[in-house]
Amino acid sequence: MAERQTPAIVLTVRDYGEADLLVRFLTPEHGPLTGIAKHARKSRRRFAHCLEPLSRVVFFLSSKPGRDLEFLQRGELLRSFPSLRRDLKRLGAAAVLSEAAGLLAGPPDALQEIFAALEEALALLEEGSPPDSLLPAFLLHLLGLGGYRPQLHFCGACGAQPGASLSFSLRDQSLVIFRACLRYHLGKDLKSWSFWEKVSRPRA
Repeated sequence: MAERQTPAIVLTVRDYGEADLLVRFLTPEHGPLTGIAKHARKSRRRFAHCLEPLSRVVFFLSSKPGRDLEFLQRGELLRSFPSLRRDLKRLGAAAVLSEAAGLLAGPPDALQEIFAALEEALALLEEGSPPDSLLPAFLLHLLGLGGYRPQLHFCGACGAQPGASLSFSLRDQSLVIFRACLRYHLGKDLKSWSFWEKVSRPRA
């Protein structure tokens, strides 16, 4: 099996068997891929600090003909975004954006842009950008890249303009729209949205 390398952003990691890890990651050339990191739970030397969700890494992988799973041979960590991980709101926004990016990365001509958008969002959150403002902006961008950009000028059902009869802020209205748009086109709600809602509630 010839080894090749790819830039990647880790999306999810879960146990697989007694010693392995099943890793889902986003790449700029092939979109989301799933790979097995053999014996990664017993020996971390080949994957030192690079199997955490949201990490920007380079993976060295191989595949077998007729298999959907990649085999992760080793990895190199490029950026772990430690400040982002210490703030629950920024972490919540990052979780929503990474899940959305992984699910929207379908059109081949948009893969590199979706990867770049997610990487930029993680970097901005790491640098301290407010998640309340960043999340709707990047969700709209990702929806557009995925071919599902919503119409925000007026309601397609009743013709009402945003804010005409609602007491929510425009930001909150837009997030309601984007969540509904994702649910409609993907056929399910984002798992990370409940975490975002929990950490973004105003403190009493």
